[in-house]
Amino acid sequence: MEIDWYKLILWITLAFINIGFAEIKNMNKTFWFIISLIIGPIATIAIVTNKNDNVKGR
Repeated sequence: MEIDWYKLILWITLAFINIGFAEIKNMNKTFWFIISLIIGPIATIAIVTNKNDNVKGR
């Protein structure tokens, strides 16, 4: 079985991007990093579409 390294790197990069989104929305960064490693783009959609009233900068 050969590993698709570019897909793995892309998936992990997305998890780190989700940390940034979670920080902006004032969510638990560790939780969302782990969830992002498991479900990837679905976690991104969940973070971005979450209507959180505790957004930093307001």
